[in-house]
This record gives sequence, C-alpha cells and structure tokens, in this order.
Amino acid sequence: MFCVFTVNDIRMENEEGYDLINRKQGSLSYLTWYQKLIEFIKQQWKKISLYLLSWFSVLWLTVEVLNFFYPKISLNSHIVLLGILAVSFLVAVVHSFLEYKRHIPLGLENESIQVHKIVRVKKPFWEYALAYELLRERIEFIDQALDDVLNNRVHIKISRVMDIEEYMQWLVTRPENLIKMVEVSKTLLISDLVQAIHPDEGREVNYTDVIRVADLIKDLYTNLYEFEIEGRTIQVPDGFEFVHQIQSGWATVIRDAFHQMLEVLLTVSRRDKGDLSPINGTITFEEPPKIQEYHDELERLCCDFRSNR
Repeated sequence: MFCVFTVNDIRMENEEGYDLINRKQGSLSYLTWYQKLIEFIKQQWKKISLYLLSWFSVLWLTVEVLNFFYPKISLNSHIVLLGILAVSFLVAVVHSFLEYKRHIPLGLENESIQVHKIVRVKKPFWEYALAYELLRERIEFIDQALDDVLNNRVHIKISRVMDIEEYMQWLVTRPENLIKMVEVSKTLLISDLVQAIHPDEGREVNYTDVIRVADLIKDLYTNLYEFEIEGRTIQVPDGFEFVHQIQSGWATVIRDAFHQMLEVLLTVSRRDKGDLSPINGTITFEEPPKIQEYHDELERLCCDFRSNR
C-alpha cells in the first residue's frame, strides 16, 4: 500500500512555496477473527487450563459432598461429569476472555483504554486509528485552550513591559519563530509520524516509537500555545497597536495543519478493509495573514524610530 503525504509550505519571508513529499510503500496489518482466536489461545491457554482445573475441582468436590450427605440423589453419572466439565470449561474461557480484554499491551501502560482496545483488536488500518487517538488525547486540552485564547474567551494578564527598542527586537523574532515551528511540524507530521506507523518492511509497529513522536508533537503544540500567549502578555507601546494586532493569531497557521493531519488519520482509520487504494494526504501550511503588511509596517516603524533618536 502506498502512503503519500504532501505539505504545501509558503515561506513567510519571500512568499515562495515548495512541497515536502513523503512517499512510502509498505503493508498494513490487521487481525481476522480466527487470528484473534489464535492470539487469545496463545496468551491465555495456561490460565484457561488453570481455571478449568480449579473449577472442575471445586464442582467435583461439591458433588462428592452432596453424594455423601444425600446418597439418594445419585449424582455419580456420566451426565453429571460431562456437565461439570462443560461448566468448568465455559467459566474458565469466560474468565480468561475478560482478563484478555483487560490486558495492557507492553509499552502502552500509561495510555487510555481506547488505545489498548485499538491495539488489541487491530482492525484494518488500526495503525492510523492508534496515531489519531494518541495525538487527539495529547493535544485536545491544549487545542481547546488555544481556541479560547484565539477567540478572546479568556483574559491574559499583561506581565511584560518593554521599551520601544526591546519591543521592536521582539517583533522581529515573531516570523522567524513561527517558521521554525512550521519546519518542526513538517518533520514530525510528515516524516516521523508516517515512519512510526509504517516501519520498514518486515518490522512491526513499535509502540514506543509512535508514543515518542506523539509526545514530541504535544510538546510542539504546547510551544504553539505559549507562542500565542506570549504576544498577549506584553504591554504594546503607543503607535505599535496595528503591527501587534497583525501578528496576533498567527498560531492558526500551524493549528490548522494539525487539524488537517488528524482528519487524514481519522479518515484512513475508518476505511473499508477492502479499500487498498493509495492513501493521499495533503497538509497545507497557509501563509500568515497580512504578513507583507507586517513587514512593511515594521520597517516603517523602525525607520521612524531611527530618525527620532
């Protein structure tokens, strides 16, 4: 199966676009019902045997006690023996199956029940379901907090006061920091995450690798939130209100790309198992709004500042 992910990135400083394409050919695995049965037997046959022996012993002992105190009942028959075996086997299987459902795959001990279920059941395209769930759980809370900030639902206390020169130096760093976060986003989403859920031929998905990438993506999303918060903690000097307003909300450039990736993962995870067509996912990083106006206004303010010194 082919997996093609394309990122269209427009560089902010010169508005030139380029594509980062990751094409990877590999196979996706899933468990059929009989494979699940074999997996269950492999993991639980010792426990089934132990439970079977235990329940058989208890039930047979119960029958013997009843025979001793109530000999007229006459429980010494093949039907009773077969009944005890059947009940013991059924209880042992049910007990072992419940334990099997509660089994936590190695490496996923700190993950949610839903993640455990995805890995245990392994439906078609489960690798994408796993990546989606790990990312969703990690960034959902941060994303909601970021959405509240972007839509002015929360008050951010002003805690930094700069002179004009310091403030202009801070403004200069904003586009560059955003560019760096875009570059890291592309590496994590397009290269590392795809590699983690599509290991090289002959290798199985390593849960530790997927979790590591998911944690790095969470850290980046936290940095994005802090990037947006930082601009709102600064006391804007007089005359700089317009340029400050332009850069407010630039976090949406990366946030939208993350949402696009989650949508790609979710869509693939819900595919019909017979759909083996190439997976084409496009993640687009839009140009920050009014970026040229930002540079022009910043240049004008810098010129005015130099002339008034």
